[in-house]
Amino acid sequence: MCYFMADILGEGIIKAGNEKWYNQRKVVSKLFTMRALKDYDAYHSASIGRSRAFLSWSSRDE
Repeated sequence: MCYFMADILGEGIIKAGNEKWYNQRKVVSKLFTMRALKDYDAYHSASIGRSRAFLSWSSRDE
């Protein structure tokens, strides 16, 4: 788990029970909205494109 998420989630959503689990799930569920996933997909696709371009460019020198 990312260090900054540890401050928010404490024990973690897997180990937490009852009210702690509910509160942590409520916080994390906002990260997985359709809009957030679309934004992530666009970012991820662009990142892959940049990586492919860099790898293609760097392999020409060999």
